[in-house]
Amino acid sequence: MQGRILVVAPSWVGDAILSEPLIAQLRPPQGGPNVDVLAPAWCAPLYARMRGVGQVFDSAIGHGRVDRRPGD
Repeated sequence: MQGRILVVAPSWVGDAILSEPLIAQLRPPQGGPNVDVLAPAWCAPLYARMRGVGQVFDSAIGHGRVDRRPGD
């Protein structure tokens, strides 16, 4: 069984587009997609269409710091 990689996607669409070369470097040259992506809902369709991406998981984390809960 081949290992899988999870990429935690940036929150901005432009940065998501710029991450495509990273996805290309991470996927194997011969074989199925082994790169999964955790992405915000507005970036998920972009990753779903990238070659080499297996599954796209919805991230509930929006813009801002991830070390604080909403309302803190």
